[in-house]
Amino acid sequence: NPAIGEGWYRRFADIPADWAGKRVWIKVGGVKSCAWIWVNRQQAAFVQNYCGTCKYDVTDCVKPGERAEIIVEASNVVPSRKGVMSVMHRWGGIYRDIELEATPQVFIDEAWVRGDFDKRLAEAHVEIAGLVQGLKFKVRATVEGETVERSIEHSNNPNNQVILKIPLRDFRPWSPEHPNLYTAKVELVENGQVVHSRRERFGFRKLEVRGKELYLNNRPFFARGFGDDSVYPLTGVSPADRAFHLEHLKRARAAGFNFVRLHTHCELPEYFEAADEAGILIEAE
Repeated sequence: NPAIGEGWYRRFADIPADWAGKRVWIKVGGVKSCAWIWVNRQQAAFVQNYCGTCKYDVTDCVKPGERAEIIVEASNVVPSRKGVMSVMHRWGGIYRDIELEATPQVFIDEAWVRGDFDKRLAEAHVEIAGLVQGLKFKVRATVEGETVERSIEHSNNPNNQVILKIPLRDFRPWSPEHPNLYTAKVELVENGQVVHSRRERFGFRKLEVRGKELYLNNRPFFARGFGDDSVYPLTGVSPADRAFHLEHLKRARAAGFNFVRLHTHCELPEYFEAADEAGILIEAE
């Protein structure tokens, strides 16, 4: 019978002295089914999300130059929000990293990039947090040596969102046969200095239906799919290991598959990254 109850974790981390004046975050990669987190005996977070990562501001809980105590209570008594997955896998605990990170007071809160196949350009969506009246910054995005930047200030952009469109000279579409990928560098610039940056990987592809036919990148496409039921007998949970998933998906690709449907579970980012590299399309649950 699976164990039901609470599990406790305790770790110490040295907070660098040069984090003074910065915002400090605790980033939670994933817990099952829920967790309470204390930093220096102050309750910092309660986590009970469906899937994905989350972060919490713990600036007031730590002191730069001193050691911090981090305690996590994880419980699988509460039913998981992952649906049927909780029936198959009654395990509990931390299943991805928990990290501490420091950012400037004004920082890149979200950045994602999509490829526009028809226009042959990368579209970087960037959200800046902490921007207040009177502060002026630039947001810059670079792909394959092509750079676009825009000024941003709170008075003319209360949502603190910027969309940068970067035309590409070297256009390499993604397909199962040629899983080409790009990396975009997104930077926040203040007075000519980069104060925060992110890197996001993406590709160019275009899926559409014409009549009764499926097309990928303007060519007829036949999807040869298989199902993935989140069966991991050695670990009990999908490993947070891109190399592990890449080996698995390359084996499927060698067998002729180019498509996978995830059944009754939400996979980890490492799985999606591996699928991008292996040339496998995903229908996420």
